[in-house]
Amino acid sequence: MDYWMMGLYGHFSAFLTASWVVLLAGYTAVTAGYLLSVAAGETTLALSIAAPILIPLMLFSGYFLNADKIPDYLKWLEYMSWFRHASQLLMVNQWDDLGKIPCPEPHEIPENATLPEMCAALNCPYIDGKAVLAYNTIDPDDQTANTLYLIGLTILFFISAFVALYLRARRSRQ
Repeated sequence: MDYWMMGLYGHFSAFLTASWVVLLAGYTAVTAGYLLSVAAGETTLALSIAAPILIPLMLFSGYFLNADKIPDYLKWLEYMSWFRHASQLLMVNQWDDLGKIPCPEPHEIPENATLPEMCAALNCPYIDGKAVLAYNTIDPDDQTANTLYLIGLTILFFISAFVALYLRARRSRQ
């Protein structure tokens, strides 16, 4: 119900796609948490190293900085970021099939609109959903790659956590 209350793209298939992406990103984050907790060994250590690991992944995910603005020597971080792959999948799901975006006429802007809302309504920077994706440097053809990245990261984190747990258990027996 929240999906439609937020005014997202109203097709049921878009809802199912968004649900799948959020579920897959959640699994990826959980397996990353498994890896982090097993590798750290102690709760306080895991909590103290979580932020320095997660913040760069969020910064280079495309939320705060477009992909074309990321320096070449930090590009590898965006590929390790499940935030990036999930957000690109969700952006394509929301905007790719959206046709013309109607711009409100000046008389249609509510009286209680804030100044930024009025400026945005009068500027109307995007003509359609594809323009939104282009502005954010998101290629709609990368959906399969982004899905495979999320699945691959989940499997990589899970196997790495299992190996780390195995090595930790083996060391504790000796």
